[in-house]
Amino acid sequence: MRSTSGDEEHLEESTSSGRRVARALALLVGGCREAPEDPLREAFEKADPTAWVTVLDPERAAPGFTLTLFRRRIPMPMDRSGRIVHARPEVRAVGRARLTRDCGLHLTGMDDAVRAYHWDGEPRFRYVLPEGEFPHHDRIQLANGSYLFPTRSDSTRSDALVEVDESGHEAWRWKRAAPAPPTAEEERFREQQLRRIGDVQ
Repeated sequence: MRSTSGDEEHLEESTSSGRRVARALALLVGGCREAPEDPLREAFEKADPTAWVTVLDPERAAPGFTLTLFRRRIPMPMDRSGRIVHARPEVRAVGRARLTRDCGLHLTGMDDAVRAYHWDGEPRFRYVLPEGEFPHHDRIQLANGSYLFPTRSDSTRSDALVEVDESGHEAWRWKRAAPAPPTAEEERFREQQLRRIGDVQ
């Protein structure tokens, strides 16, 4: 066993204390760094959606909210006059997004995960599909509170319907039989459609 003198013990204690102070300072400095630039969020915060509403007949317009995606990415629920009723600029979506019955969000994230959010933007769940499978087209919230949406498999080219409960667990799945291999003409058409989708997004 190594023995230490009082001076050595004091030196070791001072060194340990110095390390703790250095770590605390590093965390403080790191927390004060400027947030990375987010051009999409900046554009969203400058937008005036009321200018997009060119016609409004209150007698004929249905009450409630309209949900759209700002530049196809930021969910933006608006009232009939185009006023944003609740901004969630930190949330990103691709494809379809829906308002739930309690005015939360149900959407496909940029990572192809199925996500749900509370009204205040707090995540409700994130559901990741098996490798090679992705959600597509529309989605609905069922009477039992679960979420139902179609998926497609890259490997088998078959579709499925998936039900995910409010905690983010798969509750039910229906799978369609794999179709016959595509013809050369079908494959060319599919490639053309994929290129068009890429141009739009």
